[in-house]
Amino acid sequence: MEENKERASESKLGGFRDKYFSEGLLWFCRIFVGLLFTISGLIKVNDITGFAYKLEDYFNVFENDFGLPAHWFASWAILQSALISIFEVAVAITLLIGFWPRLTAGLLLGMIIFFTFLTGYSWLLERVQDCGCFGDALKLTPFQSFMKDVVLTVLIGYIYRYRGEIKPLMPPKLNASTAAIATLLTTFITYYCYAHLPIIDFRPACVGCNLKENVTEKEVEEGVFEAKLKSYSPMQNDCQVDEFKGNTLLFIIPKLHKLGDEEIKNLIQLYQAVKNDVQVLAGVSASPTSKVQEYKQKYNIPFCMSLQDETMLKTMIRSNPGFILLKDGIVIGQWHYNDIPSRETILKTLDKSK
Repeated sequence: MEENKERASESKLGGFRDKYFSEGLLWFCRIFVGLLFTISGLIKVNDITGFAYKLEDYFNVFENDFGLPAHWFASWAILQSALISIFEVAVAITLLIGFWPRLTAGLLLGMIIFFTFLTGYSWLLERVQDCGCFGDALKLTPFQSFMKDVVLTVLIGYIYRYRGEIKPLMPPKLNASTAAIATLLTTFITYYCYAHLPIIDFRPACVGCNLKENVTEKEVEEGVFEAKLKSYSPMQNDCQVDEFKGNTLLFIIPKLHKLGDEEIKNLIQLYQAVKNDVQVLAGVSASPTSKVQEYKQKYNIPFCMSLQDETMLKTMIRSNPGFILLKDGIVIGQWHYNDIPSRETILKTLDKSK
């Protein structure tokens, strides 16, 4: 009796599959979703610090709306950003090659349902204005982000419904090796970009960008003025210098009070090494004025410090401290603290820009 019911159920399922299943459509969904998640994941991998800032925005929303401890989650934002980014790429690759199709389809469905809730919540209640789905490479409005996830939910729903029909691209061992190598390589790239700087820079202070233009407000709509780097205050206000004329080395220090003795010592040594080779040497920080004054006196910091907006400084460079070299307002060099430039490096960079 039970066997007959099971066969009848399988027969109905087979009829449903025959009516709605299309191998071509499944391949389309698989390739489209796989490539989109791969691109989105790699953009995040390229700049997990930037993605972590977006996560912090969501944590703050959840704290205000649901009482969740945002500060606890924010303290792990970088690790969460890295894990989400690596996971997104890994799942996309396993979908494309057809490795563990049932598990992959289930993970994708769970992930897109969660993302759709986040973007829908942001759109309906006007919370986070940029989901960070494609980092600084492509900005989407909350509504665009939500509709993207709705479409992906439909496509992934089809993949999940017919997950048993997904065919592996290669033999099992080769499929497993490909998935493992892709995950390890993605993990390595994630660490490299975090410990140094993004390999591909989409931010408005990238090498080759005109920083002077990007901090100057322009009319984007009638009566509406905007700048790519909002809240930037020209250094004439604090240091009586024009950083957009001649050669300028900026020490970007969003949180001066987070630096230790060794880091401050290295900044001063760099200043002493190149002070005769550039016209302007100055630091920019978002630390409280009292902390800046305290550090200047404690360590006898020889360069002027301009007070700036923290979010804007984090947008300029993903390092605390970081270094930006300008020539007449054009960014010609950027360095993470782990790659602190020598005098020879600064001079070579200036030479190349001639």
